[in-house]
Amino acid sequence: GYTCSFFSVCVASTVTLLAVGLPIFVLSSVRQMMKQRADLRVISFKLHFAWMLWMVLTSLGAWILMYGVALSYLFLSLYSKLAASFALPLVATLCEHALVKCNGFMYRQLVCRPRKVSSGRATMNGDQRRVLDVGIQLAHAYKESTMLITLLAGGAATPDYTWSIALLQSFVINIIVRGRITAWL
Repeated sequence: GYTCSFFSVCVASTVTLLAVGLPIFVLSSVRQMMKQRADLRVISFKLHFAWMLWMVLTSLGAWILMYGVALSYLFLSLYSKLAASFALPLVATLCEHALVKCNGFMYRQLVCRPRKVSSGRATMNGDQRRVLDVGIQLAHAYKESTMLITLLAGGAATPDYTWSIALLQSFVINIIVRGRITAWL
């Protein structure tokens, strides 16, 4: 099951990934700006730092949030497997969408808005959409892996088929969300 040592290994590996990946990303961004001979006087390092900090914290926060969703599912399944099976896909999808909406809002506030109003002032340079895409991809990957591992663990731990309700419900939710069916209603 989920233990403190398992959680510690996951946190340590995530922090290590961030500690290695962030400097590489920052160095490649600075190198790209130098190649393009960007005027460093018009680059807002405060905006870059705020954007980087937001993306790091929401990426790590997404992982912790989805870990909490999995633990909540396991805790709720002790009392009602049916309720846990209904709640898991809904809660995981809502959490993922909340993270994506927050990332989009901060992208507009820290990247788009300063670019629109920059008349000679320092602004955000470079392709920041790529960074936004990574945050969205991480939120989706954490959600899907949480769903898969939790359903597999639930299916292996219990001989009944209540986990199949969550599987079917998550399939339907994925079709509705990914097919943008809600936009047509």
